[in-house]
Amino acid sequence: MPIGAEEGALFANESYTMLRKDGKTGNRKKNIETINKNIFKTGYTVVNDKKHTNKDQVTFINDKGHIHISHRGSDLTGKKTSEDLSTWFPIARGATSENEHFKRRLTMTEKTLEAYPNADYVTGSSHSYGGSSLYSTILGSQIARDRFDKIHTYNAGASVFRTAHENQITPEQRKSIRGVVTHHRVAG
Repeated sequence: MPIGAEEGALFANESYTMLRKDGKTGNRKKNIETINKNIFKTGYTVVNDKKHTNKDQVTFINDKGHIHISHRGSDLTGKKTSEDLSTWFPIARGATSENEHFKRRLTMTEKTLEAYPNADYVTGSSHSYGGSSLYSTILGSQIARDRFDKIHTYNAGASVFRTAHENQITPEQRKSIRGVVTHHRVAG
C-alpha cells in the first residue's frame, strides 16, 4: 500500500495533534481519537503505545501490518517551542547528528522498527524540523536504511553543510536511499 505525497502530508500534519492539551488533564486518548478520525480513509490507525507514539513521533499501522512513522515538525505554539527552536542552529550548521533531540528521535525510530520486525512495508513523512530529523535518522541508522521503503519530507530543515551522517555513509549506502526519500518544497 504505497503512501503518496498527499497521504504523507496528512500523516505529517497529524503528528502535531499530539501536542494538543485542553484544560489540566492530558489528552493523549482524545488526541489519538482525533488523529484516527482524520486519517480514517487511509486505512491506518495510530499505534497507542507511548514508546512509538508521543509528542515527537507518531506511528501508524494498517490491517496489513504496514507501518508509517511521522516525526513532528517545529512547534511554535509554546508547548515544545524552546526545545524545537534549539534544533534550528544545529540544522543550519549541519550538526544534526550531534544534537540530543535528533539522537533521541533516531533511537525512538530504531526502537519502533525493531518492535515491528514483520512489517514488510515501512514509510515515513515529516515536515520542517521533523523532516530534518527523519532524514537524519535514515542517514545515521542502518536499520532505518534497511527498513524504510518510502519517506516524504515537506520543507525539511536543511543546511548548506554536510552533516556527519552524510559524510559517514558509503556510496553504496547513499545509493540504497536514492529514490526512497523525496523532499517536497511547498508554499502556503
